[in-house]
Formats: sequence, C-alpha cells, structure tokens
Amino acid sequence: MRSEYAAGFYGLLAAFVIIVCALFYSTFTDGRPESTDKAFNLISSVSALIQAIAAIFVAGLAFRGWNSWKLQIVHGKALGIVWDANVALRGVEAAVNELEARWARSYVSGSDQIIELDENGIVGKVLEIFKTQCILLDKVVVKNEWEWQNRCHDLRSCIRALIDEQAKKLKAPQSKKPTSTKGVFSSIDVKTDDSVSEKRQALKAVTDTIDKKLTALEEYYLSAHSTLARPSISSRR
Repeated sequence: MRSEYAAGFYGLLAAFVIIVCALFYSTFTDGRPESTDKAFNLISSVSALIQAIAAIFVAGLAFRGWNSWKLQIVHGKALGIVWDANVALRGVEAAVNELEARWARSYVSGSDQIIELDENGIVGKVLEIFKTQCILLDKVVVKNEWEWQNRCHDLRSCIRALIDEQAKKLKAPQSKKPTSTKGVFSSIDVKTDDSVSEKRQALKAVTDTIDKKLTALEEYYLSAHSTLARPSISSRR
C-alpha cells in the first residue's frame, strides 16, 4: 500500500545520491580545491532546486487537502439537509395517516379536517417543517430557486384535495337519475369510494416522487463523501 511518507523517503534518497555523485566527482578530479568547490557548488544548486520542487509539491498537497476538507464539509452539510427533509416527509405521512384514522371513524357522514392544514394543525405543522427543508434543498443542495418548494406546494395541494374530498358525505345509492337541477348539483357535494381513492393515489404519487428524489440525492452525496474520504483512509493502511 502506498505510504504517506513515500515522498519524503524518495526526496532523501535523491539527496543522498546527489551527495555521493558529488563526492565521486571530487575524487575523480584528483581532489583539487577548485574541483571540490565545484562539487559543493553543484550540491548547493541541486539542493536549492530540490527545495523549490519540494515547496511546490507540499503546497500542492496542502491545497488538495484543504479542497478535499472543504468539499467534505459541504457534502456533509448537504447530506444532513437531505436526511432532515426525509424525516420531515415521514412526519407528513404520519400526520396524513392520523387523519385517515379519523376519516375511517366518520366516513359516511364526512369529516371536515381542513383546519389541520393551518399552522397549528397536525398536518400544517409538519408541512411547515418540510417547507423549511425544501428551501434549504433549493438554496444549499440543488441550488435551484423553486424546484423543491414547488414539490412542497404540490404535496400540500394533494393533501388539501384529499381533505376536501373526505369532508363530503358518502353518496347514497340511487335507483334512478335525478329529475331536478337541484339533484344534479347536489351530487357534486358527495363522495364515492372511487373519488376518494383517486385523491389518495394522487397524494401517494407525489409522495413517492419526492421520496425517490430524496433517495437519489442521499445516494449521490454518500458516494461523493466516501470518495473524498477514501484517499486519507487508504494512506493510513
């Protein structure tokens, strides 16, 4: 395995070879003073060159390490935002499930839970948390002004549509068509199993899309984070 001290070892080896070559040069020139001076001048010049190269090499390593450290911090922060957004999405799903339990107890007569979309409602609170994470996703992670905020808006719209549909009374079975205009318009204010299922499937589709996007972001930043950390780990082995 490659050692982090390899560069220093090869640098010392090169300096040793240069000194030995200079001494041999001095010996083969019969040890005259001017020859010895030339040899040591050669050593001094080569040493200065090696020092300059070493300084550039060390500066390059320092810049590379600083850049990797900076990217690790950025990727770690982005990964934390993605995880928080995932937790917030699970909170929205749990709040909707709680509303589903309420609707199951009053399905026939209808149950108006639109107040739960307010700031103090069980759904409104978690939606605000998710909206905050979506703003961070747009500004820090994907660096897009409205992508994730639009997803949050779509999620809220689907939840509202489901709440509005569940608030309607269950449509009673009819044996004949309505004979008055009033009967036609009154049918708009009732729900059926199919209409509720349609709204529920629309909400599930939006939730699944958001979940897949968050999973893709998580996998990307986990891969990038591990790639940046791998050189420092392998160099210690």
